Amino acid sequence: MIPQKNEFKRYLETPNVHVVYDGHARYGRGPCFGDDAGPGEDWENGVNPQTGGLWRMGYPFIAIGLEDVHHHGYTADVVRAGEDLPIEDYHPDLRAAYARVRDYTIEDLDPSGELRNHVRGGVGPNDRFKAIRGSLGCDRGPHLVMRAGWTNTVSAPMDLGATNMQCRVFCHFGCSTLKHNRRILREFKNWQQTEDDRFAFWTSATSDYRAVQLWLYHVLTYPRYNAFQPWGPSLDYARRRVNRDLRNLVAGYEII
Repeated sequence: MIPQKNEFKRYLETPNVHVVYDGHARYGRGPCFGDDAGPGEDWENGVNPQTGGLWRMGYPFIAIGLEDVHHHGYTADVVRAGEDLPIEDYHPDLRAAYARVRDYTIEDLDPSGELRNHVRGGVGPNDRFKAIRGSLGCDRGPHLVMRAGWTNTVSAPMDLGATNMQCRVFCHFGCSTLKHNRRILREFKNWQQTEDDRFAFWTSATSDYRAVQLWLYHVLTYPRYNAFQPWGPSLDYARRRVNRDLRNLVAGYEII
């Protein structure tokens, strides 16, 4: 078990290891680390950015609900009005809601004024910010357009772009990671699977603790002799068995 972000990065850069992440996907911003579940910066950049907070592997711009900022109490890197953001840099959910993005004052978005205390760089009297003033998908309330990213991020070198991926298997079992992060790793980072290396597995929807428990069980109980053999068959076996079990449990997601 690896509770610190720098250790996670170290194992991703270690050849021939099987890395499984079980935790928060942070709406696509990336795996999240920290020992304290209470409000604070470990829900974003980290109290100590080397060990806690996000290891970023997301689209450059993501819509995040105001309630998330209120609930977790971190400093939000909200995009300011006037910035020209290429639509191809938007997370798929934000891209689908592109026509709803407008510029708002903090008071427009949060009449309580609490958001003023959680905006990176502070808020001037005439500042306006990009947001969707309403629900997005199943998440209710205003959504802020925030900087996320995967390379040259505020969290660098704790991001995908600054990580020399050498592990043999990477399982990201946070919520909905197929949509959030697969394209970032496979296309943007160009970490492509080879004949017997660079395997990656994702969740199709909101997931839970059962994914990693079932995965480890089926990987470790592969019924065939596997020493010095290709890894593909055992991983495919584990994926199929996990998905069978998740269907029986009516879990509502699968491993892809």
